Amino acid sequence: TGSYEQISGTGTAVNGTSVSPHGGTKMDWMAGYDNADDYLYQGFTVPNVTGNVNLSFWLRTVTTDGTTTAYDYLYVDVYNSTGTTRLGTLATYSNKNAATWAQKTFSLNSYKGQAIRLRLHATNDSSNATDFFVDDFNMTNP
Repeated sequence: TGSYEQISGTGTAVNGTSVSPHGGTKMDWMAGYDNADDYLYQGFTVPNVTGNVNLSFWLRTVTTDGTTTAYDYLYVDVYNSTGTTRLGTLATYSNKNAATWAQKTFSLNSYKGQAIRLRLHATNDSSNATDFFVDDFNMTNP
């Protein structure tokens, strides 16, 4: 919901930087405009297996806000399968974390056997936007 985009090929970030997908030909582009309020979510069941279950994705953050004070945010949350109850927060990123592509990895061990909804929520304040590009989601049982 909101104005996030799944784009093919290269996008031009708020500061004029060309951003290509981390892998493949598509990526999701969240926020990047004043007063952004974008949601991206996917439901799935975390397998109840022996060993660790990890979720990873790649994030690239481009900002015109600078990196001193946080103004724009990307929240990575786990909700129940219907999306009505937040079960936990995996991470919160902001314009302070502006960087090129970096892999983010989280344990899903506490959700084994549960149907969950992974939800990314990107917000921007009223000026100096931040783009959050996400790509290559993967769940592993190393």
